[in-house]
Amino acid sequence: MIALKQVLVVVADAAEAKFFIAHSPKLIKQIDYLHHAESRLSNQDLTTKENDFITCPYEDKNSMKNHEKVLFAKKVARNMEKIVGSNNLNEICIMANPRFLGELHKNFSNNNINVIAINKDLVKASDQDVLHDAVDAGVTFMDV
Repeated sequence: MIALKQVLVVVADAAEAKFFIAHSPKLIKQIDYLHHAESRLSNQDLTTKENDFITCPYEDKNSMKNHEKVLFAKKVARNMEKIVGSNNLNEICIMANPRFLGELHKNFSNNNINVIAINKDLVKASDQDVLHDAVDAGVTFMDV
């Protein structure tokens, strides 16, 4: 039996994440947006703000930026799991730069879903460009 399916498309970087439901090769709708302002701060600003991160003098100077990236990746992954569960989806397309994509993979725990990963930063792209790249990467809208 052939049935139409919806696909979750996530476009993210260390500071923003957009969540779309794609209904067909021509129809996509943004359903959620997350913003992580800390990722745009300098290391100096991050180390002076109060948080639970403890720095050591010999740590990499980018460790605070990395810490913020990991925190945001966890938040994005939790949101992906929530959307997949509440919409009964079985396919997700994640588009992000390679470093952030790796963090998302570490934190996304739904093993019962087909994941298509694209190493591309499309946060600033139009909705239709996002959909076009998802289809080019192999997203389909038919269950056979």
